[in-house]
Amino acid sequence: MLNRPFSTERLFTDIQKKLDALHQRLTSIEKRSAAPPPPDFVDNNQFMDLMKLSRRTAQTWRDEGIIPYYMIGAKIYYKISDIEALLEKNKIERADERGE
Repeated sequence: MLNRPFSTERLFTDIQKKLDALHQRLTSIEKRSAAPPPPDFVDNNQFMDLMKLSRRTAQTWRDEGIIPYYMIGAKIYYKISDIEALLEKNKIERADERGE
């Protein structure tokens, strides 16, 4: 076995490399486990569940232009902001909030 002289500088460098590698691994894990952002779109089934609608009513709302939608193949999507706008547009305030 070779006897190398003890070097605090080499020891420090080795520890620093190991800490850097550990930091990179933790950062990678953190990125993978971060909560995904809320979706910008919902599909037709999610829309019907959210709004408590039947399939027929959702179809009628699309046909009458009540809610904008996107279609990819046979799959229908709604933008969350469009759903919020629909609800806001149809908001009914209480009489005391209207100043009556």
